[in-house]
Amino acid sequence: MEYDFGNVDVGFEGKHVFSIPNETGRSLSLVKVRSGCSCTVARDVTETVESGGMAECEVQYTASKMPGKEVRAVTVVYDSAIYYLLLRANVVRPLVAPAVVTTTVAKGEEFRPHTFSVIQYSHLSGLLAVQSDDATCSVSLAQDEEGKRVWDVTVTPTLSTIAPKVLDSAVRIEVANSEVKAEIPLKIMVVLPVQSFPNKVTQVMSSGQTEGRFETLLVGSPETCSVDTLRVDVEGDVPLVPHFSAVSPGRVKLIGEFKLPTSQGAITDGSVVIRSGEYGESLCRIPIRILGARTDD
Repeated sequence: MEYDFGNVDVGFEGKHVFSIPNETGRSLSLVKVRSGCSCTVARDVTETVESGGMAECEVQYTASKMPGKEVRAVTVVYDSAIYYLLLRANVVRPLVAPAVVTTTVAKGEEFRPHTFSVIQYSHLSGLLAVQSDDATCSVSLAQDEEGKRVWDVTVTPTLSTIAPKVLDSAVRIEVANSEVKAEIPLKIMVVLPVQSFPNKVTQVMSSGQTEGRFETLLVGSPETCSVDTLRVDVEGDVPLVPHFSAVSPGRVKLIGEFKLPTSQGAITDGSVVIRSGEYGESLCRIPIRILGARTDD
């Protein structure tokens, strides 16, 4: 004999009354009841059941604090019959959401909306409410079925994007008409409009070598990072001839070729500044260091 609570929240408390038919053909007298620590039986279990009669046993159940499927057993022992009562439940968190939400924007650009899903389980009937101090939030119901709702949550950061940095905020979620609340860390990453991989270049020359080349991959939006929109300035003492090669939309390869006046142990420092247009703003800077071959004294 069993009863399934279905989806229940972590820490859920519930009860069920089992009706036990006496089909033994004789009168039954209660001997004892055995149950586990998270499953208890009320004291008013029917003590004596006449033949053809019905015993009642109220079982109280407390869900564990860890999600997962649970089975709890109660054994009711009469003098000439034993009954096994099973309680089943699927313990779930009331809300299942990402551990952290990360959205990225390039310096100077507008934040784009970022959408993630939140799953609402079990008996919660209230609507989802979402808010953040540093973003506008909206919620729409994507899926609604018995015991489960899926919400699409859209956040659009409202912070300034003046300087590249990581801004830590949070998205707060509440379920109306309940005490269920959750807070999801929100990381707002403001990055350079164009990023270089690697972000710096070091070349070590071998003995007698005066010429060399390097490559870096520039990544950004298709509108910002293209061979038609990017320009490059060379700063410092590096005798560099740079040029671009398209890889894919938003990805451009920077190829730098240089020729040193001597191969003897000098250190040559400089940098490449990637700009938007000929006189546009600096999008990123790539430090360059060339180490000439060492000489033995």
